[in-house]
Amino acid sequence: MKIGLYFSKTEDLEIVKKIISILKKFKVEVYMLKFPEKTNLELKQVNDIKILDFIVIIGGDGTVLRYIHEDFINDEILSKIPILHIGTGRVNFFSDSTLNDFENSITKLIMKSFTVDERSLLYVCSSHNTCIVLNEVLIRTTNFGRVSNFTVIEIDSNEIILNGRMDGVIIATPTGSTAYSLSVNGPVIDLRVNAKVITPLAPFSKAFVPIVHPINVPIKVICEDNSYIICDGVRIWIDKEITIKEHYVKLKFIRTKPHNFYTRLSKRLFTP
Repeated sequence: MKIGLYFSKTEDLEIVKKIISILKKFKVEVYMLKFPEKTNLELKQVNDIKILDFIVIIGGDGTVLRYIHEDFINDEILSKIPILHIGTGRVNFFSDSTLNDFENSITKLIMKSFTVDERSLLYVCSSHNTCIVLNEVLIRTTNFGRVSNFTVIEIDSNEIILNGRMDGVIIATPTGSTAYSLSVNGPVIDLRVNAKVITPLAPFSKAFVPIVHPINVPIKVICEDNSYIICDGVRIWIDKEITIKEHYVKLKFIRTKPHNFYTRLSKRLFTP
C-alpha cells in the first residue's frame, strides 16, 4: 500500500509524525506531497502521484481546498485516489476524524475498513482560465466601493435566471452550501440533492433571492465590469464572464465512521 501525506501547518507536525509511525508499523510506503519548510521528515517525494492508493490530509477544511487546487492535481487523481481528512481546524466539516480519534481512522484505512463518500464538483471556465470547485465560486466586482450588473443565464435554454445590480454572485455545490453562501443567507442543500445554489451577494433589490438550480444544467455568469473570480477562496483571477457546469468526476472522501451531515451542520452553525 502506498499513501501520500499532505499538510501545510507546522503546528500539525507532531500528529503527522504519529501518523507516519503507525503507517510504517504496518509496512505502508509513505510519500511526501506537500509539507511546510524545515519539517525534517525523512520521506520520499512522490514523482508520480498516480502510484498512490490513498492520500491523507492533515489540517483544517482550508487545507483540503488547497490540496484540490494544487498544480499536480488532475481529474484522474481526483476521481481515483480517495482522501482521508484528519481535521485539526476549528470546523473540520470535511474530516473523518480529529486529534482525538485519528489513530482508529488510520488503522481502518490500512485494513480497508471504510466507505467512500463522493462529493460533486463544479467546473469553472473563463476566456483564459479554468478551475475545479468543491465549495463555491464567487464572482465579485474588483471595485468594492460600487455595485455592478450581474446576469446569470442558463446556457441550454438561454433563459435569464438572475439579472440585476449587486456586489457579486456565489455559485455553491451542496458541500459548499454550508460555507460562504450560508453566511449570506443562502439555503443549505442536503448532500443527497443534485443541485447547486445561486446566491446574490448584497443585491441592490430585495427581490433577488437565492435560487436552488439543477447541478447538471450549465450556466453562464456575466458582469458588466471586471470581476474577481474566486474558486474555493484559493484560486483568483479577473474576468467579466464565466461558464459553470457540473464536473464529470467526483471527489472521494474516506469514511471510517458514520458521517452525520445534520449533526455537523449544527456544530458548524454554532462554531464561532
